[in-house]
Amino acid sequence: MNTGKESTIKWPDLGDPERLEQIIDIIEKEGKIDRDLIRPDATLETLGFESIDVVLILMGIEDKFDVYLPMDDDLAAATNLAEFVAAVGEAAKAESLDAQVAGK
Repeated sequence: MNTGKESTIKWPDLGDPERLEQIIDIIEKEGKIDRDLIRPDATLETLGFESIDVVLILMGIEDKFDVYLPMDDDLAAATNLAEFVAAVGEAAKAESLDAQVAGK
């Protein structure tokens, strides 16, 4: 049903539009949901995700980007997919920077 209201919540800028698409692909695959349901304002709850689904999504992102994503406060506090993707993007960026500094 179209209420005429467009969501003001937008996807975060991850610095690379392809990275956002890759994360959305992983959410679609691991969450086993229709891509049309993956919107920035959608919540994990409204999508029907359970804890195991979130774990599978995080593992998929870790595998794709070769990073470790701890379930920290930012991820736990995410109330919608835009916040979830932003938290994942920030954690992945921090992990990547740490690896560069460590000479990985």
